[in-house]
Amino acid sequence: MNRYLLSLFSLLLLSGLIVGCSFGDNNSNGNNDKNVVENKGDTNTNSNDSANENNSSSSAVNIELRSHDFDESKEDITDLEENGIYKKEGTNLTLPDDFPSDFPIAEGMSVDVVRIGEPGSIVGDNTEVWLNDGGNYALEELNALYDDYINNSGFEDIEVKDFDHYMDDLSTYEGTRNDELYFIGVNPEENYNVVTITVHRDWDF
Repeated sequence: MNRYLLSLFSLLLLSGLIVGCSFGDNNSNGNNDKNVVENKGDTNTNSNDSANENNSSSSAVNIELRSHDFDESKEDITDLEENGIYKKEGTNLTLPDDFPSDFPIAEGMSVDVVRIGEPGSIVGDNTEVWLNDGGNYALEELNALYDDYINNSGFEDIEVKDFDHYMDDLSTYEGTRNDELYFIGVNPEENYNVVTITVHRDWDF
C-alpha cells in the first residue's frame, strides 16, 4: 500500500469504529477527579517514578505524562477476537509489547482498543491503539502535544492535516521513522477526546 491509500484506509476505519462503538462513554465516566491534571500553568512540573521514556511531562503544553505500564489486573476486556487480526476492546486495557516507548500518553488517559494486524491480513502488519482522555483535556492541548511529538521525535516526511471536512475537529499527524509509518489522530466525542495511533510496518516507501 502507498501512503495515500493507508491514510484513506485509516480515516475510514477511524470513522467506522467511532460510529460503531459506544464503550468510551462508560469509560470516560469511570475516571475520577484525581486524574484531572492540576497546575497546568506550572512549567516546573517534577518527574515521577512512573514516567515513560519520553519524559514525565510535555513542556510544549505542560501536560503531565503517565507511564506505559498499565495495570493488567484492572484490564476489563469486553470483546476479543483473533482471525489474522488480534483485537481487544474494553476499559483500562494494557498496551501491546511493540507500542512505541516514546509515545506521550497524558495522565488520566486509558486504553479502549488494541488491534494488531499480522502480515498478509486485511489491515497489514500494524499496531493500532485507541486512547480515551476521560474528558480531562481540551482538544487544543492534545493537538499541541502530538504536533510537538511528530515534529520533535526524529520523524521524516511529516504531514499535519486538518480533516474537519471529513469528521468534525479531526486532526491527523503523520510521519515515518525507522521504516515505519505513523498515523496519529485526535478527535472529540461528546464527553471526552479520542487519540488513535497506528504504526504501519509493511508499506511501500
